[in-house]
Amino acid sequence: MVWTFVNVVLLLVSTAALISFLRWSLGVAPYVPSPAHRLRWYLNQLNVGPGTTLLDIGSGDGRVVAAAAQQGATATGLEASWPLIVWSRLRGWRQRAKSTFIAGDAFDQAWPVCTVTWIYWIPWRLKDTRALARLDEVRSNGSTICSLRFPIPGWTPTLVLTPAEDGRTEAWDIFCYGPIESPVTTIIEQGSVP
Repeated sequence: MVWTFVNVVLLLVSTAALISFLRWSLGVAPYVPSPAHRLRWYLNQLNVGPGTTLLDIGSGDGRVVAAAAQQGATATGLEASWPLIVWSRLRGWRQRAKSTFIAGDAFDQAWPVCTVTWIYWIPWRLKDTRALARLDEVRSNGSTICSLRFPIPGWTPTLVLTPAEDGRTEAWDIFCYGPIESPVTTIIEQGSVP
């Protein structure tokens, strides 16, 4: 059998889907890709660009990291799934994005200092005291924590980004927790998104 590029990509995607299902069935966060049009809007609202350092914890296929890097940010992804790390690195190479991906459990890794920390964690992970302690440490060092879809229990967001109506509005809210306390601001995207 001749392995073509398409065969390799299909194998990687299938393996990532299988690993995601297995992780989900074991209670670990599933792989859920963020829509590209949402990412651009979120990153623009957060002023992610040159001078910004972004850390995506549980970076999946690397689309958040690649999108931030394309906007000029220094971006790093932490991911436990090796197939997704390979896919992420291919994406970064293909898009010529200045991005770094680190394989392994996020809690066994040192987290780079960053201005924006991006997470998409399921609710039980957001209640984990070890996870909250790490996030609080990062926030106290000046990083803005951005949690896609799920608010962090017991924390008050300093910014809530609500995308335009597309039938899934609530599912794609992002809750931002700044390094300093300030009044809650909500930004709602205007118009309809395709």
